[in-house]
Amino acid sequence: MCKKIILSLFILFIAIIPMYSQVFSFRKAINDSSKSSRINFVKFPNETSQNYLVTANLQLIPVSYGHTIGVKGLVSNVGINFARLFSRKFVLGVAVEFKIVNGIFPGKPSKAFVSDFNEMYISQYDNPKDSANAFVVKNAINTNFLGSQLGNICVMFSAFPQKYGGVLVQIKKGVSSFGINSYVYGNQYIDGGGHDHFNLGSIRNYSVELTFKPLSFFRNTYVVRGSKISKSIVNRLLVSIFYENVAFKDAEFNGTPVSKMVADDFMKKYGTDHRFGLKFGIGIY
Repeated sequence: MCKKIILSLFILFIAIIPMYSQVFSFRKAINDSSKSSRINFVKFPNETSQNYLVTANLQLIPVSYGHTIGVKGLVSNVGINFARLFSRKFVLGVAVEFKIVNGIFPGKPSKAFVSDFNEMYISQYDNPKDSANAFVVKNAINTNFLGSQLGNICVMFSAFPQKYGGVLVQIKKGVSSFGINSYVYGNQYIDGGGHDHFNLGSIRNYSVELTFKPLSFFRNTYVVRGSKISKSIVNRLLVSIFYENVAFKDAEFNGTPVSKMVADDFMKKYGTDHRFGLKFGIGIY
């Protein structure tokens, strides 16, 4: 875990290098400015800072580190900034984050998770449905999950949405699920065998996410100077880091809890997973 956290921080460091180059490019202008200009530069943004009533972003999760399974792929986020009703200076609102298509990114738990699952797997059940479900889940854990889905409710806040990196903080609560396609189609115990895939789901999660605009640190990103589309896109590029608390102990497949498939010691170790990840994308807020 320590190595994975260090790797995440290294990737984040690489991601924010452009931000610091942007800072250094403004150093000369700041040194040459008057005292009053410096005061205007650091003060809370005035009415020209602006914000949006509707917020939206589309981000890719390329990496997510933890012991169990993490969501990867394109995630959408749409929200309402209630602060816009009485102020143009900051963001305070709610949003919905979702990923409704499994996608193409396979999911695989850590090697330690797979090894412990196999060691503590329960092979005998009192009914054929639980036995069939457990076999399907075990096979997916030892191979790959077919993508993932996600649904979160978010509370968001940004004191400087268009300046100083546009740092946005979000607190989220939701559920996630992971696709399984092997041994699903034709399996009479899974809705009569008519599905080509079925999800391991109902996994609760709580997360905290920090989003910023690495290429637009000082200028007002609400205003696009010039008519070039590229400038508008640069203003809206986003990088996010997040921490996620995943309740894998709640996971179930086709009505059978995963906790029923393994010994109690397994869930004591992996029932709650602490995950860290990165996002890259584009959005407005």
